[in-house]
Amino acid sequence: MKKNIGYLPNFNQTRDNILEILEFFKQENSLNSFARFFALKYGSKSESTIRLTINTLINYGLLTETDDYIFRVSSIGANWIKNPDSMELIKIIDRHVEFISDLMHELSDSSHTAEELIAIAEHKYDVCIGGSDFSRRCQVLKSMNLIKMNRRKQYSLTPEGIKFLETLKNGNGTEKSVPAQREGKTVERIPPAKHIHANDDTKFRKITKRIMEFLVAAKSKSYIYQGGVMLRELYGMLDTFYPSDYENMQSDTQEALRLLTAPGIEAVVCNGEGRYQAVKSWNEAEKRIEFYSNLLEKWRKG
Repeated sequence: MKKNIGYLPNFNQTRDNILEILEFFKQENSLNSFARFFALKYGSKSESTIRLTINTLINYGLLTETDDYIFRVSSIGANWIKNPDSMELIKIIDRHVEFISDLMHELSDSSHTAEELIAIAEHKYDVCIGGSDFSRRCQVLKSMNLIKMNRRKQYSLTPEGIKFLETLKNGNGTEKSVPAQREGKTVERIPPAKHIHANDDTKFRKITKRIMEFLVAAKSKSYIYQGGVMLRELYGMLDTFYPSDYENMQSDTQEALRLLTAPGIEAVVCNGEGRYQAVKSWNEAEKRIEFYSNLLEKWRKG
């Protein structure tokens, strides 16, 4: 399952947005054809945005790649198109993305702020999500009238949301249990001012690791990321994980790439077109970084 909910042109109308795109892919279509369709429907966007949209629907299990850069609606997607029910779509997304029905379950007893829910996701469900990715989850659920937010920015279930949770409890959905190692663990209510989502997950070490994970994954999907990942594509990927108030994301990303491409580390290479490629795993990169870090520490002390 994916922690990242991905990208859609309009999360505020999730059902209609997904249906419109899947209708386009009822017949096989190329990435270039989709780019033209995308520009016509949603305006001109970057190549990375178009790829992120495709990858999102693949991750939901609604789209499949039949050949290099050729896509078609999947069997799951084809069945859903026949009766494009919003609640069934949420169940499909819930099977492929973490902390969807779980988010609703946490609202069944009391309302919560975004900061509290992000903290609950991490400490109770072991799911670390950034502010923007959490916001997209809420947009999906609000677009289907399952949750709402009051003037104090607290989320709660709507009557439709309560009914939907009941269908899951009755065995008609995909309700997931809390990981065994997290059962019984209490989660402290975090005051919004602390921005729990902007603390540990935005440290330089973590963003460096995240970049390596993206580049290694992109390497395995060479049919999409042919020749590597452009910097603007990398920003788009990172944006789905990190909160909007992470002001140093771009500078930290550039510093992380300087480190990963540095002589002696050489875990990442940048070709003449400005595309970054991973040539080592994160474990190998981390070992080299630690090795040179220890040497430099001795150099400073000496």
